[in-house]
Amino acid sequence: GKGGDTQYINYYDVSLYRHCMDVTVIAVMAFFYAWQNERIPHPAGEMLTPDDEKIAELLLKQIVAIAFLHDADKYWGAEHSSSPKREQVEQLHQLLEIEKWASLDVTTSFTLVSAMEKRGEGNALFTRPSLTHQKLIGMLKIGDKIASIASRKGLEAMIEDYNQKYLPE
Repeated sequence: GKGGDTQYINYYDVSLYRHCMDVTVIAVMAFFYAWQNERIPHPAGEMLTPDDEKIAELLLKQIVAIAFLHDADKYWGAEHSSSPKREQVEQLHQLLEIEKWASLDVTTSFTLVSAMEKRGEGNALFTRPSLTHQKLIGMLKIGDKIASIASRKGLEAMIEDYNQKYLPE
């Protein structure tokens, strides 16, 4: 099952893998739209252009990494949903060998997961993520929210929520 709180038992898709993949797919769709319309801050300044394929490829890998790390607490069998602890993120980070393929160290990964999970908002617990990573986190949050709606209420509710709140401008 997805793990975490008992409410997740009622999800139509109870697999943690499926949830993380759904979050990934939705975030990747948002990424491609934003990238092609030059709405993603380039790590070196300005905006990422459609020609910046190498950087885009790296950022896509980072989306996948954070999508799979954001529920590290559930992966390690937490009974209640919470923001993953650093140790949980670190263990999963090592298991998935994220630094090798996504160029994210454990500290950065934990910072991004914490930002996605809204841990410590306003408390300056971590170095603020770059503008590029903030944009990716926003896409991942949308993916998590929409995937959760689809699991709880079904496809029609997910589409309705997306159309009302998240259609690109």
